[in-house]
Amino acid sequence: MVIATVATGVFVGTDQIIEIALVTLGLTGTVLDVWETLVRPSRAISTTSTGGISESMLQGAPYFEEIAGDVASRLDGACPAGHDLSFDLEMLSREFELLDANLTTPAGFDTLIATRMRLSLACEAHGVEYPDDSSAKGDALATVELLRKAVSYTHLRAHETLMNLVCRLLLEKTAQ
Repeated sequence: MVIATVATGVFVGTDQIIEIALVTLGLTGTVLDVWETLVRPSRAISTTSTGGISESMLQGAPYFEEIAGDVASRLDGACPAGHDLSFDLEMLSREFELLDANLTTPAGFDTLIATRMRLSLACEAHGVEYPDDSSAKGDALATVELLRKAVSYTHLRAHETLMNLVCRLLLEKTAQ
């Protein structure tokens, strides 16, 4: 499951998610489902870090509490991946905390850590098309392609799929 969020800012304690995209991958890394939505925050948004999302675009969007069940069911049992995954998971955890709920996810694969570059530069370096719109969906789909290229296929064992490899590498890292 590739996760991407856009928030009202960069501070987990005070900022809120205003857009989320969840891309479900099959065992071979094929995209099975793309789920995305704008999210109406309970506070004003900053125009400097919102990916071009304006207050007026959020007027008809659901509040996080209205989509929390969808998000939780999609993440249940998923092996998360993302670019700056720790930020996305912290923002999601904070949104669930505000609803007096816990979000528990296993360690995931972060292409920011793997590439050590912000998403647009990592995509350029690995020959992945980066969308001009800087939306959560665009970032998530670019991360899917980056994930495919950043994970070395030389690590694959016989009959192992890309997602099995990612999960195995995460488990090995956690056990160390």
